[in-house]
Amino acid sequence: MRKVAFHTLGCKVNIYETEAMQRIMSDAGYTLVDFNDRADVYIINTCSVTNIADRKSRQILHKAKKENPDSIVVAAGCYVQSGAQKLKKDCNIDIIVGNNKKKDIALIINKYFDSIYNEPDLKTADFIDDGIELKTADFTDKITGVKTDTVSDKNNKKTEVSADKTIAGIKPVFSGINNDENVIDINKKCEYEDFGVSKLGKHTRSFIKVQDGCNQFCTYCIIPYTRGRIRSRSMQSIMAEVESLAKNGYKEMVLTGIHLSSYGVDIDKKEHLLELVSRVAGVEGVERVRVGSLEPRIISDVFVSGLKKIPQFCPHFHLSLQSGCDSVLRRMNRQYDSKDFINGVEIIRKYYKNPAITTDIIVGFPGESEEEFNISREFVDKIGFYEMHIFPFSIREGTKAANMPDQLTHKEKSSRALALSEINRKNSRDFRKKYIGQMNEILSEEIIEINQKRYISGHTREYLKVAVPYFEGGLNQFIKGEIKSFLNDDILLMQPLN
Repeated sequence: MRKVAFHTLGCKVNIYETEAMQRIMSDAGYTLVDFNDRADVYIINTCSVTNIADRKSRQILHKAKKENPDSIVVAAGCYVQSGAQKLKKDCNIDIIVGNNKKKDIALIINKYFDSIYNEPDLKTADFIDDGIELKTADFTDKITGVKTDTVSDKNNKKTEVSADKTIAGIKPVFSGINNDENVIDINKKCEYEDFGVSKLGKHTRSFIKVQDGCNQFCTYCIIPYTRGRIRSRSMQSIMAEVESLAKNGYKEMVLTGIHLSSYGVDIDKKEHLLELVSRVAGVEGVERVRVGSLEPRIISDVFVSGLKKIPQFCPHFHLSLQSGCDSVLRRMNRQYDSKDFINGVEIIRKYYKNPAITTDIIVGFPGESEEEFNISREFVDKIGFYEMHIFPFSIREGTKAANMPDQLTHKEKSSRALALSEINRKNSRDFRKKYIGQMNEILSEEIIEINQKRYISGHTREYLKVAVPYFEGGLNQFIKGEIKSFLNDDILLMQPLN
């Protein structure tokens, strides 16, 4: 039985899609192994959100081939969409699979195996090197390791072929394998890629992908070009997956997507995000429902009051801000301003006492002056976020922001990130302090060790990480108690009622 290993880079949607591909490969008869173990197939679900993400994706792909030169290395996902031509020429990568083709992962890989096993000679295989085709003579496949003598180019020049079917770094293309078929033009209208999971690695919380694509075209972001236009998963498909997961013991569902706020607008305006949350919460066995990152514009009295009526909804709102300065937001092509954002926060706090509000911030966007940064810094301090994810601006080739004038230096961006980190540290601790002395409840997730003592940790509905002293059989349980103190900078200590 062939072994397959996975590695995931990037967002929660990628994590979900990796879990789905693992199920597909397992159902196809492959044995799942750890990525650090020797495998016959390595599948890397790549990220392309920044140039750095591209580089990390390449590094992991090359690491896999180095681990087992005889393995099949598969690049999947966003980096395939943005860098397909480079990946096709990379001798370390055998197969590329773009977005909206991941559901076919087992079929694509099996077709590859069939092709290389069924090559009695290389009269049907070509080697490609910048358009130069080398016609081949007899040899077998790299799985058996049988070595071929020579290949001939168009001038009948003989070249030795290694046992792994490479010629001085030139990449072979086998008959029946066409990587172009595995990468669609994602910018054209396409259907939602409907594939899912019934069981995940952790047995408490499950991510449910309900939407793909983005129509926002922020000037710093490549995602609309790698994920395509917005498309929503059908309510029927989502509910079937949620019901299956709940039956398998998952108590908490997290609804996620590339642009989650747009759920339903492309299929049926009656089936919007609020309706979806309500439907998921109504499934037997589901005791918590969370939502992923939201656009500020979705926050309204109707939306939040509707969520308040759903007992299972967890009041943790991740509102993507990016900058607290309106002039920077305009250059980013964000479709809101700081006033819109404040209004949204005030609405949330009107319906929930001490809700967790988190955000993303980019510092050092092209042309961000000292004055603009100070406006943004004062804004985030005023809001008092539970947590901020702070990102120094990173150039992404293919975006408008990459060619904007007045790019800031690494030193300037690092300095501004550090300044916001100090605010984040203080505000996050202040937010946690509000819960000390109060009764709360966690869904236990894992066993941890701090200062040589064992604890069971989990999260409250507000996504505060809380630990209780270890006891047998304490995982995947709801535990009530009083929050007593800080266990460390990131974790609160709770005394259970029982």
